[in-house]
Amino acid sequence: MEIREWRRLAIQSVAFFMVVLVSSLGFTRRIRHQLEAGVRAEDYKASQNREMVSPQEEKEAPTMATKALVEQRSDTYIKIPKEAVASPAKVYLQNRYMDFQVILTFQGVAPGSIDEGNILRVQGYHVSNGKLGKSDSIYRKIEVADQGHQNHEKNKVQLKFTLKKAYEPILFESDEAYYISLLAARKAHDKIVVVDAGHGGMDEGTSSANRKYHEKDIVLQVQEKLSRLLDKVDVTVYYTRTKDEKVSKKDRTRLANGLQADLLVSIHCNALQGGVNTFGVETLYAGKDPRYGKMSNKELADVILNQVTASTGLKKRGTIRRNGLYLLRHAKVPATIVEIGYMTNQGDMSLMKKEIGQQKIAEGIYQGIMDAVK
Repeated sequence: MEIREWRRLAIQSVAFFMVVLVSSLGFTRRIRHQLEAGVRAEDYKASQNREMVSPQEEKEAPTMATKALVEQRSDTYIKIPKEAVASPAKVYLQNRYMDFQVILTFQGVAPGSIDEGNILRVQGYHVSNGKLGKSDSIYRKIEVADQGHQNHEKNKVQLKFTLKKAYEPILFESDEAYYISLLAARKAHDKIVVVDAGHGGMDEGTSSANRKYHEKDIVLQVQEKLSRLLDKVDVTVYYTRTKDEKVSKKDRTRLANGLQADLLVSIHCNALQGGVNTFGVETLYAGKDPRYGKMSNKELADVILNQVTASTGLKKRGTIRRNGLYLLRHAKVPATIVEIGYMTNQGDMSLMKKEIGQQKIAEGIYQGIMDAVK
């Protein structure tokens, strides 16, 4: 074989090796991100059913965990010795971050086998159990709910930890104990975004002229499409609601502030009684400077407005200062409300009710978020 052909084969081999290497690194990075991300949108959807729906295999604990491995992630964790639990058939973890709650459920344990005395709470060098004391600075309440089923294989014991802010929990298992590692979300993730689908439940928001379409449904449909886009990138996203339920304005802002999120984007629809000729996209902001984050509210509002109008082709009505709105007034992070169109306008409504229109809106919000977190 000629030297020239050998050289060509060598270059091709090196190129192939580099492609494989880059692909494997990317895959490893995605897997690591998924492991560190904890329980977010999908698990939150399940947790809001208020039932024990997540089997162990969905959040299986690493079996080679050691105390050192747990402490390497965080010096704040919960330990439940296995001598108290025996051999449960199922163990699973829920992160109800809107309620600041972490819930650990055991199925297949004898009634009365676990109580507060079995739960060790570790914060640095401080270790405690039993009732909460002044040194338990991160907890508001600890509850143990035992079904008391006579057949211990069917019995469930639920440990509910209500915290003072949202944490990213990860379940570990060793030969001696179960651990719930608690790490503040800001330390667990580089980029945190809170997406808020406005209204919900009995609060329908505004409606189309024929009352066939409601704001609470349109914005949730847009958010669902947005979540599919955000799931593909290295950004940690929390959703204030993922179904048709009422969420208080206080809880919406409390989540973003507690996470010290990089930004909060609230999705809404507009309306104007008798204003059938009023149309287009607006973004709202508060004039105050946010306590957390690297950009102003106005900058975030501008970015979102530009990208949504570019994606949809809708009229750019501008950014509007609204200091009186609760969500904007109480948010301590960069926040904006994006009014994606007027439900009282036939043209805007035609776009918002269709799948393709909602996808374009979602793509605009997504691109605005990506520009902002850079």
